[in-house]
Amino acid sequence: MIEKKMPVYKIINPKKLLLVSTVDFFGRALFSFMKRASPGLPSRGQIKKILIIRLAYVGDVVMTLPVLKPLQEYFPEAKISFLTNASASELLSGNPYIEKVIPYDAFWFYAKKKVLALREYLKMLRNIREEKFDLVLDLRGDIRNISLVAYPSMAPYRVSYEIGGGGYLLSSIAPFLEVKHKVDFHLDIIRFLGADTQKWDWDICLDSAELKEMKTIINEAGIDQEDRIIGIHPGGRKPLKCWEPEKFAILADMIIQKYSAKIVFLGAPNETRLLESVIKGMKHSAVNLAGKTTIRQLAAAIRCCNLFVGNDSASIHIAAAQKIPVVAIFGPSTSRETRPFGDGNRVVEIEDMPCRSSCDEDQCLFHKRKECMRSISPEKVFQAVESCLSTD
Repeated sequence: MIEKKMPVYKIINPKKLLLVSTVDFFGRALFSFMKRASPGLPSRGQIKKILIIRLAYVGDVVMTLPVLKPLQEYFPEAKISFLTNASASELLSGNPYIEKVIPYDAFWFYAKKKVLALREYLKMLRNIREEKFDLVLDLRGDIRNISLVAYPSMAPYRVSYEIGGGGYLLSSIAPFLEVKHKVDFHLDIIRFLGADTQKWDWDICLDSAELKEMKTIINEAGIDQEDRIIGIHPGGRKPLKCWEPEKFAILADMIIQKYSAKIVFLGAPNETRLLESVIKGMKHSAVNLAGKTTIRQLAAAIRCCNLFVGNDSASIHIAAAQKIPVVAIFGPSTSRETRPFGDGNRVVEIEDMPCRSSCDEDQCLFHKRKECMRSISPEKVFQAVESCLSTD
């Protein structure tokens, strides 16, 4: 008798790990009595409609975009739909490989009132079932995505990892062999299906009108096309991942002093005060576009830059996808999985912090709070900027 291997979970938070493993224990027991034989991997001619699930977060969604071209080439007759959160859905507009973008802010990622959450969930599920997808891919490997979307979609082929639980609900489980960058993590699922991933590409598909509009906005702020433009985003979704504002101010002044560059600060509406405090601490002037751009305009502004500097957040991936050189500042999480992907990018981090491999990024447990970020000096980040600009 061949013993079935138990899943290897990739979950850092102990409470989440206990919950998922417990649910999996009872789930496997229940489905062992009712699960039919797996249909195996689909043949290329069987697939006419594909649903990709990547619900959170914007940066992670951007890092899934490389799968689209090889997936479309492997299933040339298939139409691809993409289920993702509302903010990220805007970045997918105009992508030539996507037939339909389905925006949905899942209640298991985004808090909302119970009645509203139920109504939105049932509407989303009804729409997905009506599409009658042949193949559903959850690129996160999350038991919530698998059990609440992929499995009830009624698609005959459901493929993902089981590192986040729910493997018994899939028709095929992609093998997880090692921790790697999320771009390759996503591409491995497509490789598992049989697709050739040697030639992939990614981009934020902005049209000429969007780029022209942003260039006009930047010009009206006193920046010429001949100027060297450095974009900086001092904010981020998680406070523990954010470098100190006063250090961004020092860094910006150092860049201006050496390169006579124009600094454009970018950020979300809720980061307006943060950016105002950064600029207030500077000796030189800078342009502040925080809260003045949509997410697509943010991407267009980054496209206009010669270099982009930011914390470990979505903006560095938006820059990397557009092949804008990036200097990324990493703290509680290591850069192995989420560094800006591509040649020419730089990461600044304190590699020997003992707690980084087990940090869940929501609460600092180190005896010196945020030491992983506080230990990074403006001079060290400036060296990375110099390294990038020296190859400009």
